[in-house]
Amino acid sequence: MNPYSSANLLEDRIRAASPAGLTLILLEESVNSANMAIRAIDDADPRARAKAVNRMLEILTELTLSLRPEVSPAAGRRKSIYFALQQLIIEGHSQATARPFQIAQSALNALLDDWRNVCRLLDGSGSHAATPEEPARVAAPRNPYEEGSFDSSDSKRCWTL
Repeated sequence: MNPYSSANLLEDRIRAASPAGLTLILLEESVNSANMAIRAIDDADPRARAKAVNRMLEILTELTLSLRPEVSPAAGRRKSIYFALQQLIIEGHSQATARPFQIAQSALNALLDDWRNVCRLLDGSGSHAATPEEPARVAAPRNPYEEGSFDSSDSKRCWTL
């Protein structure tokens, strides 16, 4: 087995990833799958399209199941976005048309860009500088997904995703 294959590199990346990094990897793979589905439609390859669709649906299901609405009210909004994307993907697959996949791909790219920024901020490499009107807020724990990391009395913690 080739230790430098893309599957092994992805597996190593997954093992070393933080929870935010795992979400980033899932979003990257969903964009790749959307590209594969669009290519499969162009090539008139229903098996490749089905494989890409199944992968995207599995990824979106995983992202939906990872949400914790008791921690963040924004989780409900993200859940509805993921459900809408799943509906688009199913529509594109059932009609064998590229347009729903293109819409889903652009939405997934937007989510991916936003999540890259979140990961930069969590890693401390964010380029956002606080202005005098907006004091710097560094109140989130290193891993916001750890059990017990949410304190509802902490007014400094406000994430909008």
